[in-house]
Order: sequence, then C-alpha cells, then structure tokens
Amino acid sequence: MVCLHFRFCIHGDLVAPCPEGHFCPEGTSVDWQPCPPGTYNNGTGLWLVDQCITCTGGHFCDSYGASVPAGLCVAGHYCEYGMDRADPTGNDTCAGTIVQPR
Repeated sequence: MVCLHFRFCIHGDLVAPCPEGHFCPEGTSVDWQPCPPGTYNNGTGLWLVDQCITCTGGHFCDSYGASVPAGLCVAGHYCEYGMDRADPTGNDTCAGTIVQPR
C-alpha cells in the first residue's frame, strides 16, 4: 500500500493526517518533511513544501517544523515576510526607528 499525499502511514495500516509544522509527500511513512525556517504550518494534512505558510511580517520563524511563528522581531528591526531571525541585518534595519507590530 502506498500512503497518499497529505497523510502518513505506519506499517501500511495506520493512516493519519500529516502533523502541524510538516508536509507529507505521497508515500511518506514516519519521515515527515519539516516546513523550513521562514515558514510555519499550524494545520494538518499538507503534502507540498509550498503549502507551508510564509512567516508573517513583523514576526520571525527560526526553526524547522514550526507550527507558529517564533515571535516578534526585536525593536529597531523590520522583519519582512519569510524572515528566519529576530534581528535581521542589512536593508531590514530601521535606523533610529522602532518598528514592531502590536
């Protein structure tokens, strides 16, 4: 039995939706694929990495397999969508301005 996409199979007989923070391509057993840093997934049943949700602006998602954003960006920094750290550098730094969502 080949396990269908969006579900995972154990020994071919136990079928369950893919867990939060992960996606399960067709044929997945217990080797779920984690959503990458910069994304998260707070639902179940994903089968493509593109279905992982891009981390929302003002927040960061710094780990693999996140089910929620890790937190808010640090004061003085602007985190664009898909940020994987709390204190981005370069063009994402606001000189003399505090940008942080409420």
